Amino acid sequence: MGNRRTTGGFATLEECLTHICNVLGTQVDAERIEAAVELRVSCICANLRPRDDAVETLTRLKVWV
Repeated sequence: MGNRRTTGGFATLEECLTHICNVLGTQVDAERIEAAVELRVSCICANLRPRDDAVETLTRLKVWV
C-alpha cells in the first residue's frame, strides 16, 4: 500500500483514502471520504508554509546554477 501512495499510484487523494479504507476492511461513503480529504488538505496547508526567507534563498540558489 505504501509504495503506491508515495510514488503517485493514485490519481486523487480520494482514490488513495478509499484504497486505505478497503485494505483496512472499512466501508465508507463519499461524504466521509470528502471530509477526510478536507482534513488532510487542511493539515498539509497548515504545516507546509514557506519560511520568510524562502524567496530570497531560492533566488540566490538560482544565481549559482
